[in-house]
Amino acid sequence: MSAGLLAALLVLLGWRVGTPVLHLWDESRLAVNAAEMLRSGDWLITRYNGRPDLWNTKPPLLIWLQAAGLYGLGYGMWAIRLPSVLAALATAWMLYRFGCQVLGSRFVGAFAALILATSPGFNGTHVARFGDYDALLCLGLTAAALSWYRHAQQRQARWLWQGAGWFALALLTKSAAALLVLPAVAVGLALPSAGRWVFGQWRTYAAIGLAFGPLLLFYGLREAAAPGYLAAAWFNDWYGRLSQHIVTLDHPWWVYFQRLLFPDLLTWSLLLPVGLWLARPGAAAPAPKRRFAQFAGLYILVFLLILSAARTRLGWYSAPVYPLAALLCALGLEHLTRLALHAGRWPRPVVVGLLGLATVLPAGVLLHHEQTRWNTEKTDPMLRYGYQLPLLPATRPGLGPFTILREDRYNAALTFYMAALRQQGFQPTAIAGTAAALQDLRPGQPLLICDEAMQRYVRQHYTTQPLPGPGPCVLLKIVGRK
Repeated sequence: MSAGLLAALLVLLGWRVGTPVLHLWDESRLAVNAAEMLRSGDWLITRYNGRPDLWNTKPPLLIWLQAAGLYGLGYGMWAIRLPSVLAALATAWMLYRFGCQVLGSRFVGAFAALILATSPGFNGTHVARFGDYDALLCLGLTAAALSWYRHAQQRQARWLWQGAGWFALALLTKSAAALLVLPAVAVGLALPSAGRWVFGQWRTYAAIGLAFGPLLLFYGLREAAAPGYLAAAWFNDWYGRLSQHIVTLDHPWWVYFQRLLFPDLLTWSLLLPVGLWLARPGAAAPAPKRRFAQFAGLYILVFLLILSAARTRLGWYSAPVYPLAALLCALGLEHLTRLALHAGRWPRPVVVGLLGLATVLPAGVLLHHEQTRWNTEKTDPMLRYGYQLPLLPATRPGLGPFTILREDRYNAALTFYMAALRQQGFQPTAIAGTAAALQDLRPGQPLLICDEAMQRYVRQHYTTQPLPGPGPCVLLKIVGRK
């Protein structure tokens, strides 16, 4: 990979990753799981508030990586998000290598990596720039699919076993979600005749069967350590998401196809039909590119159809199709570029300029969207703690025990920030700002309040002494009741 391409990917994938606040769903929950795993020293059971977590029942591969990040980097955003950033970078690098080695085109490899990094469906919420499961899942499934494709084309057993290894890692990342790669790859290899031979080989089934071994071993050990886990995992990760809505959002069945065209690929989606056009028999494309276009098109179609059949539909569930979609778009872009240079006889500087514009436009839109989102989040009452608590060690280093008056609702981000402060020697406690609690505040101890209604109530009913502090919250000391 050229230094210029690597630098562009680092900017696109890592820009301001360490500055935004933790999100409530599901990033902060995983951050708390990682913090409690590191604190307890139990690397088998994920916990929340000291108890085994039966809401987040995914396997612990990502939690292990995040706990290691907290140990090595401290309790900050980079520790939580670095596994996702590195997984996204590795996925982009894999596309570049595949384009060079299998499709015989550095152009396709480089632009596939850039297309992926400038697509909100991949480099956006829940995936590349967040501490969620999906970037690591994308890496495992993309590596498995491309390895198995190479095995079918080159008939080298190492690609079969390498794909099985990546599939095993994907299973340890998000369990049931990893299974979608199997029918998608199977159809992609079976319909074009060149790949059908793999289905008559016992090694194919042995490799896939063995890939389930680490997940099954974890399931057995986890259930033995704290019974009840398998029942919760069966509902949360397997049967429940397929059979019923287990979240409040209710998207139509076609949402994944709509998002593929816009907004998740931005302007690159215009190239997707061109890439698919190259898959037809007799297309003016070399055989390796035509065969891969057939495979990628079928892979994406089957993957999205299965997702659409499930009752729980969330936008980021389709993230694993975007690496192969990026390769298809890059094939389409290469085809149009060749037509412009040779058939149309466009001047090369004009073509190069248009390619630069085609890259800069979605990159600018993506980064502008992220900047706008971060600015909007500053007004979200549930996220205000992230703009206040991490700054306390620098602004109030001598602050003793203090109480956070919080909203009476779930807030895993606050739980993580408090764990981070305890690691730095602070002694925060949190109480829900119920009517009874607001009427029984005791003098003396500093009180951090982020909710504006609670701030007004406390100032109306108590004599307070303001303490200097940054951010949208206020730090007060209760002097007495008015």
